[in-house]
Amino acid sequence: MWLRPPVSALHTSSGQVVDPSFGDGRQQIIEDQVHAAAAAHPGVLSILDLRGWLERSGLLDDPAARPDDMHLSEESATRVATEWLGPELLRLAGR
Repeated sequence: MWLRPPVSALHTSSGQVVDPSFGDGRQQIIEDQVHAAAAAHPGVLSILDLRGWLERSGLLDDPAARPDDMHLSEESATRVATEWLGPELLRLAGR
């Protein structure tokens, strides 16, 4: 299983800097390779879209959910696990 990651940023003394790999195509290269591997091996590799779920849930840009614009707060991580990741893993396991 591969989790499509949310865009991350770093806080520096000069302000917020979005991880350059999300703007220069490196993340897209990874995503393309994962999709190709999933297509070549159906039923072996699953892709779960964490970024999309965070966008739809409103957590992606919520400062309380991602206080450093990279990591989830404990409360938000618990919400991700109970509302989305846990059910998705059970679905992949056929339960």
